Amino acid sequence: MNMKINDKEFPKEELLKLLKKSKTQAIVFIRKIVNIELKEAKVIIDNLEKDPNYYDSVNKKKRAKKIVEILEMIAEVKNVENKGISTNRDRMESSPINRDKKKGSHFIKSSNPFIKGKIFWIFSLILILVYFLLKLNQ
Repeated sequence: MNMKINDKEFPKEELLKLLKKSKTQAIVFIRKIVNIELKEAKVIIDNLEKDPNYYDSVNKKKRAKKIVEILEMIAEVKNVENKGISTNRDRMESSPINRDKKKGSHFIKSSNPFIKGKIFWIFSLILILVYFLLKLNQ
């Protein structure tokens, strides 16, 4: 019997054999064929591990709705994190305890090494000029 996920069919027996050998191999197998994320593949494999006929039953539509709800919840969490709304992780990072663990900011914010080099040499020349000017005034 074949399973069909995301319009891609694959032999269910082969997946069950892999599942008996190793759960991780089964997850990798299903991810490779169906092109889904790790969490989705893990849910499918966990359901098959509990009941090998999980996706063959009459309740397939109910279970599909549950999976869709879980995926929607995951998408909502990702959207919340992307919109900049503070999450628990943000609050933990900004707490006084963890604030000291962050790396300090640098004087030169640019990531371009050419600009950093130019600023370094200009600053060095200014220091040399100041040194010689002070030496001449003595």
